[in-house]
Amino acid sequence: MAYYITGAGYELDYEDLVYADQHLDPVGYLFRFFGLGHRAPLFAYEQIDLACVFMLEQHDLDDLGFDALEQEYFIELKTALEDA
Repeated sequence: MAYYITGAGYELDYEDLVYADQHLDPVGYLFRFFGLGHRAPLFAYEQIDLACVFMLEQHDLDDLGFDALEQEYFIELKTALEDA
């Protein structure tokens, strides 16, 4: 099995990254591994799904109140999803 080690220090099975959209709450599931689990309820409330995650830009993260470290984790998540 191949694993992805996130910047937040979590180990994620590569297949879980590839098939994340099959989870009941894919954004919440992935956010937990990328150190953004506390942001998942906001994304669920705003109905932001994985497709929307790819569209979010720096100014959107600023509007959502992400600090610099959270933005770094979010960019890492987007990059990992694009590479999967």
